[in-house]
Amino acid sequence: MDAEPGVSWSGPRTAWLAGDVLSITLRCSLRELNARFLMCLQRMPEEDLSRFGFTPSVARQLLACETQALLIVAACPYALFDAGFRQHDFWESVVRLTPPQAALGDGTAGLADEVPDYDALTDLVLSFAWHLASTNVLATRLVLGMSPATAEIIRVSSLPAIAGAVQLRRRLLRPRWPQRTLYWQRLLAITPHTSNEETIAAQLVGIQLMATDGFLGSGPVAPAARKR
Repeated sequence: MDAEPGVSWSGPRTAWLAGDVLSITLRCSLRELNARFLMCLQRMPEEDLSRFGFTPSVARQLLACETQALLIVAACPYALFDAGFRQHDFWESVVRLTPPQAALGDGTAGLADEVPDYDALTDLVLSFAWHLASTNVLATRLVLGMSPATAEIIRVSSLPAIAGAVQLRRRLLRPRWPQRTLYWQRLLAITPHTSNEETIAAQLVGIQLMATDGFLGSGPVAPAARKR
């Protein structure tokens, strides 16, 4: 999916691309988390990736990506992972240490039990989300796609309560927009030989997807992308 021609962007997106939303340290942390998440996905069987919502072609493309290419893809200015951050009722149940009542609908039943580093990565992601919710609410929306209600729940919660999500829900982390086949095909087509302009253009499509989801605040919003 290409960005729509003639669409004007302003406000949060301008600050985002100018580097005003995340510090250099946090941007580096985000890139590392994205890279580790993509590498975790690569360790899963193709059928598990399909249960996350990837088409077989995207799953195979991901599995075939070289490490250097994944590191470039990981530099997106937003998270490539999600943890139900838009579902505040689920997170309300997590911090109350009760069984989650809101199904995340991620289709993870039957996934392989062991993925190296997955639980450790989940802990890191939740710590990152708690830090952003506590210090940079705008970043939770722009970087993680977190709803304001979820951000407030996480902000006022303790880290141990947040960490309870790991025990309460298997495979809490999943890819963002797995049904957006053209987006992922374009992103995973990036290689070390791809031009800087092409790389940035492919990465910034995710910002357009967030705009269609209503997470970029006021200002013109691009037309919804077609699902393929």
